[in-house]
Amino acid sequence: MTAVIALLIATLIPLLFLYIVRKQDLYGTGAFSDILASFIWGLIAYLIAAQINPAMMNMGLISHDTLVRFSAPILEEILKGIILVYFIRKASFTYFVDGAIFGFAAGIGFAIIENFEYVLGNLETAIIQAI
Repeated sequence: MTAVIALLIATLIPLLFLYIVRKQDLYGTGAFSDILASFIWGLIAYLIAAQINPAMMNMGLISHDTLVRFSAPILEEILKGIILVYFIRKASFTYFVDGAIFGFAAGIGFAIIENFEYVLGNLETAIIQAI
């Protein structure tokens, strides 16, 4: 039961934040489908990073310390940002705040799946980790 509560917290807080950011967008030019695509891309970016990061370490290219401090953050941020390159090239992209919202959505998609890994990886501290 604790894990379920923790997973709900780890999901609902980021989604609530995204909802608030979207509601504060005065011009509302970013389509919901684009925000959803960004969110889904964040999930995909996590899955890609989860394959590349350990592979680099297993191949002996980097140490665990280098992975945690440098390689993983850089790779993860690049992967999350790729969707923005797609959106800024669209003719319908006219308002820079849309880019921020798309970036938030991708980051939140990434964060939710990462939160699941942390919560399920240590059930003893699941709620604390979720918060």
